[in-house]
Amino acid sequence: MPGGYVSSRPNILVRSDDRQLKAAVQSLAVDPAPSASLPVDLVVLDLDGQSEASAIVQATAEFIDTPIVVVSQDSSPQRVVAAMRAGAHDWIPRPIVQRQLERVLTAALERTAARHASRSMTKALRARGQEAQDDRQHLAQQLGTMAEELDAAHRELQSRVSQLVMLYRIGRDLSSQRNWDEALEGFLRSFCDFLRADGAALLLVSESGHRLAPRSSFRMEQKTLEATCEDLRTGDMPAPRDPALWTRGDDDCWIACHESAGWSETVVPLVHRQRTLGYLAFEKSYDSWDDAQGDLYFLITVQTILTEEVAGAQALSELRRLQRFQQMTLDRVGSGILTVDAQGRVLYANATARELLQSEPTGMVLADLLQVGAERVPLDRWLAYVDGHGPAVADAWLITDPESVIPVSIAASQLPGDRPGEVHFVTILEDLRERRELEAERRRAARQDELLIMAAEWAHDVRTPLTGILHGAELLADALPADSAKRRHFRMIHSEVDRINDLVSNFLDFARPARLKAAECDLSEVARQVVEAMSGTAAARDVRVELILDGADARGFVDPGQLKQVLLNLVHNAIDASPSGDIVRVRVQREESPTELTNLVLFDGALSLEIEDGGTGVASAHLDRLFIPFFTTKSHGTGLGLAISEKIVRAHHGHLRYERRRDRTIMRAVLPAQLVEHGRPPVEGVSSPLEARG
Repeated sequence: MPGGYVSSRPNILVRSDDRQLKAAVQSLAVDPAPSASLPVDLVVLDLDGQSEASAIVQATAEFIDTPIVVVSQDSSPQRVVAAMRAGAHDWIPRPIVQRQLERVLTAALERTAARHASRSMTKALRARGQEAQDDRQHLAQQLGTMAEELDAAHRELQSRVSQLVMLYRIGRDLSSQRNWDEALEGFLRSFCDFLRADGAALLLVSESGHRLAPRSSFRMEQKTLEATCEDLRTGDMPAPRDPALWTRGDDDCWIACHESAGWSETVVPLVHRQRTLGYLAFEKSYDSWDDAQGDLYFLITVQTILTEEVAGAQALSELRRLQRFQQMTLDRVGSGILTVDAQGRVLYANATARELLQSEPTGMVLADLLQVGAERVPLDRWLAYVDGHGPAVADAWLITDPESVIPVSIAASQLPGDRPGEVHFVTILEDLRERRELEAERRRAARQDELLIMAAEWAHDVRTPLTGILHGAELLADALPADSAKRRHFRMIHSEVDRINDLVSNFLDFARPARLKAAECDLSEVARQVVEAMSGTAAARDVRVELILDGADARGFVDPGQLKQVLLNLVHNAIDASPSGDIVRVRVQREESPTELTNLVLFDGALSLEIEDGGTGVASAHLDRLFIPFFTTKSHGTGLGLAISEKIVRAHHGHLRYERRRDRTIMRAVLPAQLVEHGRPPVEGVSSPLEARG
């Protein structure tokens, strides 16, 4: 059809007797006679000679929802409006104009097509809306199901997270706390709170494997624990359903975990490297095996953690026992044992080494204190030699302070360090002072024997001509008149011969072994006698002698005669060294553990004698020769007084020291209150002579 309407032969019904109208419709290539099997797409109604309203109403009733185009001779507005109100869609006036007819019919068909399309679309949209509604309902059902599943998964996840947090706390508390009893108590409490158990206990097997006993428990009765230990010890139980769990019922019989069987006590075995360490037992009622499934994996994880912690605690306990044994053994060794790194920094030191170094040496650089060999090589250089050549032993010198040099013997060998390629060294220090003192003592004893023989021979050789000289002088003196002035020369000869005899006697006293006659005496009384005896000599030098007692008991088992000789010698020297107007103080006191006698066995404390004067003291260049025989700085004297005094004090197993305090000179003698013979004190009240070589 011209005008743009495209259709596959639409059905148009023409109700008119007007052949011209039908021909006009037919000329538009439209069949005015509709097919009976197809719906009518358009009705052309000729109103000429008919009532407009009734005809239109009849047509709309007959052809519902079909456009009606009215053709009429009368085209007045009133008739057009009335037709439109009756249901007509358009109006074609007569005479019919072909173009107008074509336009009206095309517009009507297009409206019909648009209406049909709109209805089809509306129907399709309604169908789609219903499908969407159905899909929404189905999706809502799926979302609800998924929400329930997510909620269940969330609850399960929360439970697992809570278990993980609990397991983390268990491992952290058991591993980090130093007090394992507190850690176990906290673990069992948290374990019961988390599982809502009535009580729990950790049962451990003894190291010998013959005893099972509670290590720690929380809200479990002793009777229940004893019954559980007895059942576990005797093995009165069937094979469990799951190897991770063993259970016991209310009837006190071991049972397997069946679906219908409930139980109240669960025992988790702790097995490490095929060795049963113990059990974790707890009280919680389970109605069935399914009821226990929620706790199963948590218990298996607790089993793993607790097994490792118990094994670690036992290994640590064994390591600590070994460490204590090793520490006790090393501390009782007489040698100083140190572990040092390649730079000589101390990593470990035993008690002897700490005493030798006079401090806590851990972290100290030993290379700063120790020099090795006659060349005084630094320790780190010598350790480098040991690293390249293997274990070595050498003499060394330990310098703890500028005025103290200790001779030692050092042995070193390699020790693997904590990290790959790191080298440590085990060093053994032997204090050579006592050994060298013993060697010096042996040499001194050998010299003493030689000196004694020489002194006896020398005394005989000297005294024989002296006797002849003295006898001849007396004969010559007798030949002179009694009032002769020449007799003074013979008196001088006699005096000098007596002085030489005294010198020979002193030398013999020094060379002869000191034979002590020990007896119980009060050293304060001995000192008082010496002070009284020397008061006249002191007064002649305008010096005063003062005795100072601390009030303590100064009684001891010593040789009073020889100690009196020591005091006489020391007080006499102090008077000679004191300036005019000075006071010589003699101090007697008792000491429980003097530093000078730390290497000796003391019985009933020690006695000390101090003689103090205000003299200038001894020059530092002469200190090493102070106790050497015949050495003296006086213009008179033999130089044997201090040597003999030191020998007597040493015979008492004591020490005689020279000190300088606050511009005062002090000679300090310290000796045990009881003499020691072969490591034993003498029998109380018995005065048996003891021989000690000087």
